[in-house]
Amino acid sequence: MSKKKPIIFFGILVLILILCGLLFFLNSPTTKKTVSQKVPQSNTLKSTVEGNSLSPLIEDGAKVEIQLGYYASTTPTRGEVVAYDYAGKEVPIIKIIKGMPGDAWRLEKKGNGYHIFVNNQVLKNSEGKEYLISESRSKMLQLYATTYPLIPQNSCLIMGDQIGGTTDSTVFGLVNLSDVLGKVNY
Repeated sequence: MSKKKPIIFFGILVLILILCGLLFFLNSPTTKKTVSQKVPQSNTLKSTVEGNSLSPLIEDGAKVEIQLGYYASTTPTRGEVVAYDYAGKEVPIIKIIKGMPGDAWRLEKKGNGYHIFVNNQVLKNSEGKEYLISESRSKMLQLYATTYPLIPQNSCLIMGDQIGGTTDSTVFGLVNLSDVLGKVNY
């Protein structure tokens, strides 16, 4: 048996397992119950936004399309809205990429809160307002910023559009790009 046959077999097996996992997620009862969806052959998930974490950029009740697996062949870029597989939620959450691998970042105290800086620029939401997170919300990010003054490879900083933070990196820190499920079109 040639050496190529086991490698090809293993690759096909891994691909089948990935596809089965994706199908399981899309067909699970909790996903069907909480996300309205249509999954055509293009792997696009149609969904209705629940919550105001991206308001005013994307309002509660807005219809969006999630291009599942989009980043398998494309590198995410700053400012893109993405679906993230957050372990604390039954369905993916949608956030904005604000920091990319290699970016220098830090927090700076301002009054009763903290500004988040990426590449020496204070982060702003879609309306141009500066993020100002509370002392309690800053703790997770301070831990990451102290440990990783440059955002590590395969990681990113994701935020909602609320300047005080939402269920985003202010809660769970930097995220692994492998947990980004796809690009959100709104």
